[in-house]
Amino acid sequence: MNVNNLGGRLLLMLFFLYASYLAKGQGFNIRGQLSGGIGGDVGYATVTLRSITDTQLICGASADSVGRFVLSGLNSGTYTLHIQSIGMEPFKQQLELKNGDLEPPLIQMRVDSKHIALSEVTITSQKPFLKREIDKLVVDIASSVYSRGENAMRLFNVIPGVQTDAFGNILYRGTEAVTVYIDNIKVQLSGQQLANYLRSIPSESIKSYEIRSIGGGTV
Repeated sequence: MNVNNLGGRLLLMLFFLYASYLAKGQGFNIRGQLSGGIGGDVGYATVTLRSITDTQLICGASADSVGRFVLSGLNSGTYTLHIQSIGMEPFKQQLELKNGDLEPPLIQMRVDSKHIALSEVTITSQKPFLKREIDKLVVDIASSVYSRGENAMRLFNVIPGVQTDAFGNILYRGTEAVTVYIDNIKVQLSGQQLANYLRSIPSESIKSYEIRSIGGGTV
C-alpha cells in the first residue's frame, strides 16, 4: 500500500457497502444538555466517553448549537465523561450506565478565566468536527481533541453510527459491511488483521475520515 505521508498526514476514507434499508443501532444511549451560564458558549462542544480503568476512548460526539448531545451504542458499565469547549473549563464526570438509557442532570460548564480578556477582545475560531457534504460526511481529526494519543481503530468510535466490538469488527448501524480505503487505496485486510493494522496508525498521522455510501444506501 502506498501511503502519502506528506506533511505527516494521511487521509482515511471509509466506504460503507450496505442495502437501502436502515438497520437499527444497538446498545444504550446517554443524552445530555450543557449550560455555560452567563457569557458561556457550549455550542458544538466536544463530548468524549472513556473507560474508567484505562481512559481508552469508547465513543465521542459534538454537541449541537444549544449544547445538546447524544452518545449511542453503549454497553452497561462505568465510564468517565469528558467535555471540552473553547473558552470553558474542561469538565469530567463519572457515569454509571445500567440496563437502559441515561440522561444526567443539566451539566453546568464554567467560563475559563484564562480566556477572559480585560483590555482587548479575542476572537477564536474552530473548524467544525463534523461537516456534511453532498456525497459524504467529513470528520476532522487533525483540528480536534482526538489529534493526539489515539489510533485509527479507536477513532471509529467518534463517527456517528459507527462502533467497534471486542473482536475487532467495525460496525455501521449493526452491519459489518465496511470497506476501508487509505489515500484512495483499498486496504486488503479484514477482521483482526485489519483491526491490528488500524491500531498501528496514530491519530497524529490522520487528517480526516470521509464516510460515503455506495450501493444504494445513504449516510
